[in-house]
Amino acid sequence: MKKLSVFIYFILLSCSKDITVDESRSALEFTLSVSSYEGGTVNYDNSTDGVFSDGEIVNISAVANENHYFIGWSNGSRENPIKITVNSNTFITAKFINKQDLITRFEQIVIGNGDNGPVYTLKWRQMNLFLDGSLTSEFKEELGLFVRELNFLLNNDQDFSINQVTELSDSDVHMMRTDSHTFKGVYSEFEDIPLENYYGYALWWFNDFGNIESGKVFINSQSVSSNVVIRWAIRHELGHILGLKHTTEESSIMHPNHRPGVNDVFSDLDKEALRFLHDERMNVFSNTDESREVLEGILGINNTNKAKNKPNTSFESKTKPGGIIYACGK
Repeated sequence: MKKLSVFIYFILLSCSKDITVDESRSALEFTLSVSSYEGGTVNYDNSTDGVFSDGEIVNISAVANENHYFIGWSNGSRENPIKITVNSNTFITAKFINKQDLITRFEQIVIGNGDNGPVYTLKWRQMNLFLDGSLTSEFKEELGLFVRELNFLLNNDQDFSINQVTELSDSDVHMMRTDSHTFKGVYSEFEDIPLENYYGYALWWFNDFGNIESGKVFINSQSVSSNVVIRWAIRHELGHILGLKHTTEESSIMHPNHRPGVNDVFSDLDKEALRFLHDERMNVFSNTDESREVLEGILGINNTNKAKNKPNTSFESKTKPGGIIYACGK
């Protein structure tokens, strides 16, 4: 009888232990850290000092200051307010940019000055890109990343898409990573251009409807070899094919020269300028004043002053009938 009582006591203890484990699993907690860039604030219920139960949903709102514009969250979402399901330690930041800086960047890289491209807005609808030449795995991977990045960035334009195709006959943009001699053998219009002196060259044409419809891109295989230069060259040259012009602003991907660590990729201002070019409210063939009026309306700026100065440029470019050709240096 004594042995039996001991055995029962042991069973009771083991059952009690199992219940404790189950309770601890339902009490998991995680930390949610929310911050913002300069130019705005974030609002959410933080009565628990950033600690939330597993699976708890938190609504977070980004509030821009008067002179700034909300451009999205650090996780890539542009939804505002955003719902975050807390199931791990989470960090998220609201991003803002200065409205006037955005308008300036738009006018720098979208509106030309005659020599630096047409003095109005032009844009693609759909782009089919064919890549060939001396290709490395790094180059192909970086191009694939940018194609996905661009489709995600311009999801505000339901008509736009960029796709890689496997046949030249299916393309409207031909990008070749090769030497200057080989490229000139394919495209005689570049015969008198010292391509070997540049990282790349871009040539594109637009039609009477204001849509860019074709392009040719030279990438110098002799000088574009390191990952950081590959990253810049792809984005810069395709930036031209997308209708963007050169700018003297060194922080922009569209500066004619690569500045390592400064303009390796599209900046937030570059991205937003491109998105506004593809906004449904922005018409093709809009000049500086017309595009500024649209931008100010979208941004909520009550400003009747029109842009008087056109962007200054100091690089090589020239117009062709229905098209633009750009030299992009080192």
